[in-house]
Amino acid sequence: MNAAFRTLLPWLLEELLTIVDNVSTLARFNDERAWVEFILTRGIPSAYLTKSTTLAGITLGVHAESVYKQLEVAADGVIDFKLDAESDPPRNLIRIRSMRSMHFDGRWRELTLGKDYNITLKQ
Repeated sequence: MNAAFRTLLPWLLEELLTIVDNVSTLARFNDERAWVEFILTRGIPSAYLTKSTTLAGITLGVHAESVYKQLEVAADGVIDFKLDAESDPPRNLIRIRSMRSMHFDGRWRELTLGKDYNITLKQ
């Protein structure tokens, strides 16, 4: 990082966790190609530059298949969430679909909401 950058934005030197609940909203006023290119050329590289972690949600079934493929290939990992509405009561599930350079268990796991609103994996 150059000196001017460090002077103007010192808070960027801290490792940050950024959560974007739905990047699909970028498609509302932008061409798919433009916003995907923005994420690939600015969003992802800036996280590497600042040694930060970004969790970004994207809505399935809204975009062209190529959008999902481009973003998944560029990401270090892909985590899937789904609602199993067929069970009674409905269950919230999570799994790791891919994780670069890591071994992982890709099975679906149930998420539970505690009395204090903490979310945990069901044992």
